[in-house]
Amino acid sequence: MNSSKWLLGSCAGVLLSATSTAFALNLTVNTTADLVDQVVGDGLCQTSAGTCSLRAAVMEANAWGVDVVDTITLPAGNYVLARVGKGEEEAVSGDLDILSAIIITGAGASQTTIDGNLRDRIFDVYSAGNLTLDGVTLTRGELLDEIWNGTTPGGDYTAVQSINGGAVRVQGSLIVRNSVIVDNGVQGDGGALHVMFGAATIENTTIDANKARGFGSGIFVQEGELRIIDSVISNNTAPGFPSTIVGGGLAIFNAKVQIEGSTFDGNKAFRDGGAIYYAVGDVNIINSTFSNNVATRFGGAIYVSGGSNSGGFNWFQSIRLSNVTIAYNRASAVSNDQNITHPAGGGIFLNNLGKITMSNTLLSDNYGDDCYVSNGGEAISNGFNLDSDGSCGLAANGDLSNVGATGLLPLQENGGPTLTHGLAADSPAIDSGDDGVCADIGRVDQRGYVRPVTGCDIGAFELEGDSGIAPPPPPAEEPANNLPPVALDMEISLASGGSYVGVLNASDPNDDRLSFQIIDQVGFPNASGYGMGILVRDDTTPAGSFIYRPDVENPVSADMFTYRACDQWGLCSNTAQVRVLIDQTQQASTSVSLEVVPGAGGSNVDDITVLSPTFLEAVTGGIDYTYPVGGLTFSVDNLPLNVSGPSQVTVVLEFPLGAEVSANAVVRKLDKSGVWHTLPSTQPQDPVTGLPLDVTWSEVDVPGRTISLHLVDNDNFDHDPATGVIDDPVALAVPVPSAGAGLPD
Repeated sequence: MNSSKWLLGSCAGVLLSATSTAFALNLTVNTTADLVDQVVGDGLCQTSAGTCSLRAAVMEANAWGVDVVDTITLPAGNYVLARVGKGEEEAVSGDLDILSAIIITGAGASQTTIDGNLRDRIFDVYSAGNLTLDGVTLTRGELLDEIWNGTTPGGDYTAVQSINGGAVRVQGSLIVRNSVIVDNGVQGDGGALHVMFGAATIENTTIDANKARGFGSGIFVQEGELRIIDSVISNNTAPGFPSTIVGGGLAIFNAKVQIEGSTFDGNKAFRDGGAIYYAVGDVNIINSTFSNNVATRFGGAIYVSGGSNSGGFNWFQSIRLSNVTIAYNRASAVSNDQNITHPAGGGIFLNNLGKITMSNTLLSDNYGDDCYVSNGGEAISNGFNLDSDGSCGLAANGDLSNVGATGLLPLQENGGPTLTHGLAADSPAIDSGDDGVCADIGRVDQRGYVRPVTGCDIGAFELEGDSGIAPPPPPAEEPANNLPPVALDMEISLASGGSYVGVLNASDPNDDRLSFQIIDQVGFPNASGYGMGILVRDDTTPAGSFIYRPDVENPVSADMFTYRACDQWGLCSNTAQVRVLIDQTQQASTSVSLEVVPGAGGSNVDDITVLSPTFLEAVTGGIDYTYPVGGLTFSVDNLPLNVSGPSQVTVVLEFPLGAEVSANAVVRKLDKSGVWHTLPSTQPQDPVTGLPLDVTWSEVDVPGRTISLHLVDNDNFDHDPATGVIDDPVALAVPVPSAGAGLPD
């Protein structure tokens, strides 16, 4: 009997460590000199000159321990790392080693610069380290004198020492916001960032003009996780020697990557993958633009290679594009060992069984074909894609192939945080997209402009996009009398296995709109932002609504997390604690009853199996959704035969008293191509006849604590072709706000 999977998972966030008694350090740097801390571990940032330097602050924060998150304020200035000494691991010399949880806040990328001085990388985040950078520029982190000692013509180089990560090497956790990483370089991998066995989030940040002689002039990620949001990856070049250089902007090796609302522009690889080189992993790219990227050989924008997973990170071999624009990229097919006699894969090159899945994606005017397939590669269309030259083999429903002129305008400022290609009024991409895909990725374009409910455009740009619903910009200057918000300590209680829904207790003297940050996540330095623990939402009323769920597999009687509130100017409150008391003598009800509604004939629902959250997270992989209730599978068989149409059945899930069904919950389902979709909340109707359509849909009854699934046999969601048996992977989800990808209505 086949199972219809109902996947209900745990809340997004990070499960925190047990209650800590240490208090966090809040240090303010007051010198640009690169001096060490005088007495490490005394809680004071003080050099021999009586000042607080950036290096001294990092040394003191490292010594203070991993049980708290320490904050370093870095005023405007140029902070040059002048102390020579590579290989040391306590931030005494060379790069700044991060061994604990540290937040470094600058005065803005144009005001605060950290300069590697061409002597070492800038930051080295170890496995226990958790670094957040906000409002800084990282530059001149380089190690160009230690790697290669060969200068024989033709590229006969000998590796002496492998040094990676020009600006930052990440083995723990890194978050970079509102920053610039420019003009860094290495002779190894990752000119700007090198992420291995760690996790990195890049948000509203520019990574520009970095270089590497190995892989990934901009970013290298292997067996880790990377998220790029509303950012620009540009002009990263890979000067070097034949047969080694791939991934001008980004090189991906067996990693999990999410790219949202971002632009890859002007990157170059000496060999393959001008913007991205992909070799195994789980990669999702939405509402993003690839333009003017160059590969000397193959894959001007994206090079996709198949292969096998390695190590302990077994991501799906999957790269997916939704509402992506790929235009004016170039592949020259020089240094060719594949007997390809002409430029190939200016947009996308698929090699060695490599596959890419596209929806609502626009490929235009790429030199060397929009797509090129070699050695068993495959471009899979989910429909409603467009190419200018017919090279992508588009033949699915809604595809537009070999259209010639696409009406794509030059890359320029069109609103939003990144440059985009606009659409001319006569572009065939207008109103030609799949509205379901547009809804699934939030019904916004790359700029954050709202797409219409029907008739969305193909590609990253929506001509009729509406920015009017965005909140008005703040006044040009911060009020002189602006005061920081105030956050208060809290204590909450819940039963084992239960959850707590509440609002963080903070206020603002100026009545500014607040955003909230969960700070203390040090128990899980590699956390990626989805899993059990805490979810805080600022788009609710009131802001700061949160859900806390304990780890039922590793129960504790007490927990603690810390938070702070920030106003629209970036002025933040004190750090406050939320103490969590968990009564292990009381067990919250977790049972869920299932039934087939009357009139469904002899249909059965059985084989109920509880899913682990780890399995759930691996299967769903939805970064823009959290799965907040639990997990189980069930099977449906013996559907009655319907001679006049497809067999259908309604399955009702009823949750017990005390269970929480979020008001904005939606039902997500996996189609046969491996793409998740949000189901309609009402039965769709034929636009011409007005009659109801025989399609799968759902109803969520929040007060009644029920979910009704109206399932259709052998439709696009049914993974079992047998008549009378339904096998549909299903998930109850809550949208999570994220930059670049908006949320469904």
